[in-house]
Amino acid sequence: PFSAADFDQAHRDLSFLREITENLKSKNVRFPNPTALAGYKQRLRNALSQDLNFPAALEILKDALRPRAFSTGTQTVFFEDCLNS
Repeated sequence: PFSAADFDQAHRDLSFLREITENLKSKNVRFPNPTALAGYKQRLRNALSQDLNFPAALEILKDALRPRAFSTGTQTVFFEDCLNS
C-alpha cells in the first residue's frame, strides 16, 4: 500500500531531482570520470535487477548527485544516462 508518508517522500524526491536537473543544466560541463560512472551505473543496474528496487535505485541516484560526490560533468553524464536508460 502507498501511504501519505510515501507520497510525501516521492514528492520530496521529485523536487530534489528537478533541482539537480536545473543545477546541472546551468553548468554545462562535460568532463566525466569513466571509473566513477562505471561503479555507480553497476550499482544502479544491480538495484533495478532486484525486482525493480526503485527505492534503492533512487538512493543510488541521490548519492551520485549529492554535492561534491563527483565532478559536475560526471554527475551530468550519469543523470542523463539514467534518464535515457
